Amino acid sequence: MSSAKIGDSVKALVFDVFGTVVDWRSSVIKAGEQISRETGLTVDWPAFAEEWRRKGYHEQIARIRAGTAPYQTTDAFMLDKLHEMMPRYGLSGLSEQQVGWLHKAWHRLDP
Repeated sequence: MSSAKIGDSVKALVFDVFGTVVDWRSSVIKAGEQISRETGLTVDWPAFAEEWRRKGYHEQIARIRAGTAPYQTTDAFMLDKLHEMMPRYGLSGLSEQQVGWLHKAWHRLDP
């Protein structure tokens, strides 16, 4: 019988917490609502959050994995998608600071 314990061979435990223990949708909606309070803009923030995650994150990751899009950091392609979506959601008048803050909403996801 070996005296080694199961835990003796474990080198690391890795967890993918994005979307598991953080709340993308509500966090982005909350950030958007703050932008609306600051600017007076009326935006369908739930639709915005869904599209930004689905088309900004999931679809771009799938294209990168498939080799049909070059590698980019998540920050880069999420910002690109944000800029693409802004006119459709009536967000063209945001300042650079507001765009930067909204872009980083996915960095501040609530648990």
